[in-house]
Amino acid sequence: LPSWYAQPSVVVSELGGLEQWRQAVLALASEANPCTNCASALGHSNGNLDLSLFDTLCGSTPEHQNACNNFVLETDQALRAGIPKIYKQNLPTCEANPNWIDEVFEYSGGLYDLAQQAKMVWDSNHVVDFWLGISHEGQGDQCEAFERIDVGPTCAANSITADDLVEAERRSIIKHCPDFFEYDSMSGQNSACEKNIIKKTKSLPRKKEKSTPKNHPQKKLRLRNRALV
Repeated sequence: LPSWYAQPSVVVSELGGLEQWRQAVLALASEANPCTNCASALGHSNGNLDLSLFDTLCGSTPEHQNACNNFVLETDQALRAGIPKIYKQNLPTCEANPNWIDEVFEYSGGLYDLAQQAKMVWDSNHVVDFWLGISHEGQGDQCEAFERIDVGPTCAANSITADDLVEAERRSIIKHCPDFFEYDSMSGQNSACEKNIIKKTKSLPRKKEKSTPKNHPQKKLRLRNRALV
């Protein structure tokens, strides 16, 4: 389960953020971690906001995924040390958060109220509805992905199993990157797969412009302008 958030770099520095992150990495690398694999990155944004960016992604076997999620959450909470976080609608931290409206970057500072008004215009029937989406109920609750389920109700109703979903995902990956599972590093995998995707990408056909009839007034005007030049 991914976990991404940002915090003001000044505050992180004052509280010894680098050392806290090092301790978090040591925790993820310890035998106490029930996850099978983890990746953790510390970044920095030097744009309009001076932020430290924390990004963690861990996974496990299905039977241990819930324990893995809880371990990562506890590690993140210790790393944050009570400092309010900033996260994005498309890069959320899945834990329950009663302060979501102030911490979600796209919604803070009164922007959520404006977004709700706009949505009432283009989606008055509330058709588009998802966690952290505009006007969703239970925004402060833990997201559904935090607790592992084999398949959702729609798949179960159509006799689609978890293995079917895994195989479908593998077929999709191999279609775009045939050697995806053969690489020994993430950087090599990303680089080679990106090149393969770009190589196979085809540009959209250009729309042919309609030719102007010979005696069309617009064409006569262009010819007259050329003569004047």
